[in-house]
Amino acid sequence: MNDTSDCLTPLLAYAAENGSAATPVPLTLPVVVDASTYAMHEPPQVDAILESMFDAGDKFVLIGSSKARKTFFLLMLALSLSAGLERFLCWTIPKRRRVLVIQFEIKSVHYHRRVHRACKAMNLAPETIEAWLFIVNARGAPISLDQIAALAKQIGAEVVILDPLYKLLEGDENSAQDMKPLLAGFDRLAETTGAAIIYAHHNGKGFAGDRDTRDRGAGSGVLARDFDAAAYLTDHAGDEGLLVLSTLLRNYPGTDPVSIAWEEGQFVLSAEAPIERTSRNRQASAARKVGIDEHIPTAMGLVRNAALLVSVFKERLRTAGLTREMTRAVVDMLTSGDDPQLATFESRAFKKHEKWIGTQEQIQVIRCGQKEMNGLNAQDSVKPLNS
Repeated sequence: MNDTSDCLTPLLAYAAENGSAATPVPLTLPVVVDASTYAMHEPPQVDAILESMFDAGDKFVLIGSSKARKTFFLLMLALSLSAGLERFLCWTIPKRRRVLVIQFEIKSVHYHRRVHRACKAMNLAPETIEAWLFIVNARGAPISLDQIAALAKQIGAEVVILDPLYKLLEGDENSAQDMKPLLAGFDRLAETTGAAIIYAHHNGKGFAGDRDTRDRGAGSGVLARDFDAAAYLTDHAGDEGLLVLSTLLRNYPGTDPVSIAWEEGQFVLSAEAPIERTSRNRQASAARKVGIDEHIPTAMGLVRNAALLVSVFKERLRTAGLTREMTRAVVDMLTSGDDPQLATFESRAFKKHEKWIGTQEQIQVIRCGQKEMNGLNAQDSVKPLNS
């Protein structure tokens, strides 16, 4: 392939002959390619980060509501890539990647807790991600894209995750003029490091399902035209515990939407039909939520005397007449939020992985007495319900 100067020579000559070369063309342009070389040679292989989704050097945005667990989603993606897992939800991971996460929103102690819990939920030992996943807790700390690029080069990052977008924006997200410099900065970051750039963004107001996929991100429409791949987390129409995961891709065919559930500290695929919540079907969603609330007293009654194994807890809820989806939604409601009614604890005291659910006090008893309980049968330690 010719270099830039050689390729520009015939263009400059043509411009001079036609009187359109009033000023010299600067030779700082990207390489000019004679198209015949593309026709003549097979293209190079792409370096996919997620197969048929996005590649090294691409820009990938995750868009969802403030309650859609976007940070958990990106953390799971980072752990899956850095641990070299075969799959992340519905996507294949071709090879292991070194990942740099820069999070601007959460206090370091809480992000520490999230990483710790996510590794347990995904059954990842610390040595699995050692020297493959790096985290910068940048809440309240000024950091530029140039500094991020330097750090990414230093550690050899192949994927850079920035969470969330608005923390990097100087100006109004509704202004195209304010958004363009940041998006151009992402281009430079990708070009200078060769890494895929992933960032999180939030939905606009109202029901995301009412809008075309391309119009769901808040702020200026330039964002929707800038990325190479996007994933959208949208509320499910029929189940409070589910989200619909959909995509919009530049370089690959679109993928079919799927439903995902938050179960025991991680996202998993669900067999439920991926139906997005809209202003038209929201009444059904509201009725479903009322149904969940009605089952909270029953669920709390199950642990009034002692903690239960999560599997036993769910089985007894289903015996009480709850569907599998409703059971999952009840457990999620009781164990999530800033002040959850119930807590969970994972124990390996019985030479196998056991997960318990109960009040904070009950879980503390199990936590403190784990050594004494070692060697007992897990089912024997569950007190029967009062008749």
